[in-house]
Amino acid sequence: MQAHFGKFGSHYINRDFYFDVHPPLGKMLVGLAGLLSGYNGGFDFKSGEHYPDTVPYTAMRVILATFGVGMVPVAWWTAGELGWSRQSRHLVTLCVLFGEYIISVTGIRLKKAPDVGWLCISRFILLDSMLIFFTFTTVLGLVKFHNQRHE
Repeated sequence: MQAHFGKFGSHYINRDFYFDVHPPLGKMLVGLAGLLSGYNGGFDFKSGEHYPDTVPYTAMRVILATFGVGMVPVAWWTAGELGWSRQSRHLVTLCVLFGEYIISVTGIRLKKAPDVGWLCISRFILLDSMLIFFTFTTVLGLVKFHNQRHE
């Protein structure tokens, strides 16, 4: 799948016309990550092909992973705007960092199994981390707007 979105980034870098039914912001950000990492848009990103040395895919993945990293402070900030305690903010940011905690109650004990899927998916050239990051910032903006009614 990361080949699919890399291809769209190449179209934006080369200023090629193509039609896609989905909103373009995520693919434009993939193209921007390519430009910032020095990619010239010359690779087709066909599935199963090895990346040539001219494609800085590692730098592109690092730039796109910053959206996944940025969700942790946004979650902390949102929890603070909601008036939650420091311990609650820690729990929220840990849940964002490690995914959802699966808690099953068995008698008195709680079993916690961290899901590290989010840590993995935000490292690829995908649109998910950007989508969730902007969703988090939207929620933060709505909470801050709601808090303005008291001022």
